[in-house]
Amino acid sequence: MKPLFSLLTYKQQSFVLCLALVGVCILIFQLSISRTLKIYSNYRNDEDKIKLAANASIRIDTLQKKLISIQASSIRPYNREKLLEYVTGFCRNKELLIRSFPEALVADQNKSEVITNQIEVEGSFKEMVQLVYLLEVMEKQGSISSLKFYLYKDRLMKRTVLRSLITIRNLES
Repeated sequence: MKPLFSLLTYKQQSFVLCLALVGVCILIFQLSISRTLKIYSNYRNDEDKIKLAANASIRIDTLQKKLISIQASSIRPYNREKLLEYVTGFCRNKELLIRSFPEALVADQNKSEVITNQIEVEGSFKEMVQLVYLLEVMEKQGSISSLKFYLYKDRLMKRTVLRSLITIRNLES
């Protein structure tokens, strides 16, 4: 009885040998090379983490310096009288009407106070936007967390006016 492999033609034998070679290559890759590549990848990741950890103190110092410079240039300490002074002066010059300026709401959060002021102003859209710009960018009196424009129908004067509700927040440590 002849072996099965010798019954095949030369072309078929070549094809079977090629398939066997591909199968052996896949097996070798699965058993050794893929594990080696995973270990190498983990090694590179760990090496990068070690480099970051070694430079952590330097990065912390630079980030703290950046934070201090941002805090110094961003928002001035909260002062209600100054805020009222800026708003009334601007509204007097631009013929805006201050409808309300209630007491500030103070909320404690994680050793910090969040101070919230609401100002309701009546007038033209352009001047109200200029007021918001003045408060947040020019005078740095806090961050505008909410700005709402709405039309109010004054039944007594029989007219419709534009109003805005400006919410300014400050963070005090």
